[in-house]
Amino acid sequence: DTNCGPGHSGPGGLCLGPSWSLSFSQVVTFPPSPGADDGSGFDFVVPTSQKLQQFELRSEPPTFLLSIEQLPPSQDVLWKVQLSPLHPSGWGPDPVTGWGTQHQVIVDRSSVGSWSGEVSLLSQTSEMTRLRLSVVDTRIE
Repeated sequence: DTNCGPGHSGPGGLCLGPSWSLSFSQVVTFPPSPGADDGSGFDFVVPTSQKLQQFELRSEPPTFLLSIEQLPPSQDVLWKVQLSPLHPSGWGPDPVTGWGTQHQVIVDRSSVGSWSGEVSLLSQTSEMTRLRLSVVDTRIE
């Protein structure tokens, strides 16, 4: 109950106990893909991308859970998330690519502070697609 009891639930059912802090949560919406089931005869897709809001990481080294939750009524779609710190080097972890809902722990060698990113939809969709992205930062020392 200490780590995942009542009152410790975050977006998408994430457990937010005393060792974890919600740093970021944003829902992004993608329109149907051009050419997806519209009878145009084109069979290529231009990936759709959206910038994510800036967020803070305090763990050192940055160690966090990235949660990508596909919200109804969306079908399983292929997506890619690229996160990076805003400091001058701007290098961050490798992009995370997946289908549907996924959670991944990321450890990076860069410094703490402000981060941002981008999410891209890599598959065609004939309907609107919504994804909730959340970052849960560790407070474990």
